Amino acid sequence: MCGIFGTLNYAIPDPESVAAYMRHRGPDEANCLRIGPLTLVHTRLAIQGGEAGQQPMQRGRWVLAFNGEVYNHLELRYRYGLKCQSDSDTETLLHLWERLGELMLPELDGMFALVVFDTLENRLWLARDRFGEKPLYIWQLGSALAFSSELRTLQRYVPIDIHRGTLTRYCRAGYFMPGETPFRDVRLLQPGHLEVLDAYTPKAATVHWWQPAFGMPTHYSAESASDPLSQLRDVLTQSVQQRLDTADGEVGVLLSGGIDSGLITAIAARHRPGIPTFTLAMPGSTYNEAPMARQVARLYQTRHHEIQPPLEQLTDEVLTILPRYGEPFMDSSALPMYWVAKAAREQVPVVLTGDGADELFGGYRRYAAARLGLYTPPNRVGRWVGRLAGVLPFPTHKQSYYSHFYRLLQPFNQSGAGRYLAITTDVLSGYESELIWPGSLYEIETKIEQVATQSPCRQLQWLDMQFLLPADLLKKTDIATMAHSLEARNPFLANAVAELALSLPDSMKVSWRSGGIQTKVLLRRLARGYLPPALVSAPKRGFEVPLRQWVDGPLRPLVYDYLQRPALANQLVRGAFIRQLLEAPRRFAPEKRAKLIWMLLSLEIWYRNLHRHG
Repeated sequence: MCGIFGTLNYAIPDPESVAAYMRHRGPDEANCLRIGPLTLVHTRLAIQGGEAGQQPMQRGRWVLAFNGEVYNHLELRYRYGLKCQSDSDTETLLHLWERLGELMLPELDGMFALVVFDTLENRLWLARDRFGEKPLYIWQLGSALAFSSELRTLQRYVPIDIHRGTLTRYCRAGYFMPGETPFRDVRLLQPGHLEVLDAYTPKAATVHWWQPAFGMPTHYSAESASDPLSQLRDVLTQSVQQRLDTADGEVGVLLSGGIDSGLITAIAARHRPGIPTFTLAMPGSTYNEAPMARQVARLYQTRHHEIQPPLEQLTDEVLTILPRYGEPFMDSSALPMYWVAKAAREQVPVVLTGDGADELFGGYRRYAAARLGLYTPPNRVGRWVGRLAGVLPFPTHKQSYYSHFYRLLQPFNQSGAGRYLAITTDVLSGYESELIWPGSLYEIETKIEQVATQSPCRQLQWLDMQFLLPADLLKKTDIATMAHSLEARNPFLANAVAELALSLPDSMKVSWRSGGIQTKVLLRRLARGYLPPALVSAPKRGFEVPLRQWVDGPLRPLVYDYLQRPALANQLVRGAFIRQLLEAPRRFAPEKRAKLIWMLLSLEIWYRNLHRHG
């Protein structure tokens, strides 16, 4: 895992200082290469390959640098007869690029942000992995270009201006739309995309080299498709083993109380007995996952670590963690992810996670509602349910059945992109008129049209893979782990696992069992052979926090300090609405109010930090 920064036709006075600024992404080694119009800085977290994995790496006319891991690189060497001198995946990629060029990208099973430069033709290729596990931000002004693994590094070295249009869409959705950032002239290379640039012309050619597609997995014949449970066991076991074996040091697991990380732990522990596991404990809270995680740790005799959150310094922690993203970031689970990553890095350089399982295997309750057809009712029924949703009292407890029922009804007042957001992040849903410039959500509308012929369940899954997974969940994992020089690997996002999941019918994701709805049907069947029954049947869990209690408790002074006289939020959201959130809490559902306050607070913290350091 590494940090990348580079410029094309743009000089920065001290490129070596970039390495010091990105040292958290690569504390083991730093190198700077200047060649023609290109300056390339690379910081390295040495996980495999030893000294032979130094970057940037050059072979003949080609220069390559990348951030990530390619787990099948030895297999690719054998398949294409590549003659390499080390066990470094970087060397494999350089030889493979020389052989195949950009056609090598679909062959790679791993996570990566990749930079290749042709010193003869002065052309630059920038590529990103399938799901967006590793980021790459690009600033471009005319023919001048800069790119970086982190947005806040770009902020430090190139001129930037905020973009109120993208920030408004962030307020509306709770995350940035694909490719967008809070700045003009700065874009995020999208997952499964490749950009090709000529040093002498400003125009970039974009290739969409991969996107999720429902259908038969390429790794299996039609004859073998009759036993998906065995297939899943095989490909997930292989994925976990690859991610264990391609690390020179010890590997741990981030273990929550759910079946996803529980399965990863069970499989990993069979290959590495006594593997370290890490869980955040939230004593006295309904969000405490430690008891469930403890059951798995005891069953597999892992070296288990329960991390206590530093709640006595909660305000300082918020002000430390949120600016790490270089953009407003409103997922409150960024805090526990940061804490557990910090503790894990004290023991291991690499961890496995359960990211991606919910989106691929049908883990969210909304998929069950979609399968029941509740999001596509006849117009008359939809209007009636929408009116009912508007008069029901607010729920007071997030985990209650009534709260789930209330949330289920809210999307009936929406359509298109608005309905999708009400089903998922539910930030400004119902309060869209409070935006000063509402703008459009054409990106979501366009994606909805692309999957209109799929089942409602598949539509939601595909949209989540296009928006929430890369823009929220994987971004959170990357920043939280790399802040501590910790590499996170996601076995569920392996090519074979993902393709198998995308081939499954809806009935293997969501089904009616024992008089009730069951999510992640196939994954739960697999889990029965590995995990305690109570955990297999438990609802979805993640690193959640008691946000409502925090914003009205220990974070209240911070909230009022930043939102009573906001520097940016009242330029995007009406000031009267912000005051109502602070002064008239009973006008809002308590959990919805906490979410709105947190979204605005994250916006203000980012903006003031930007102004302070800009």
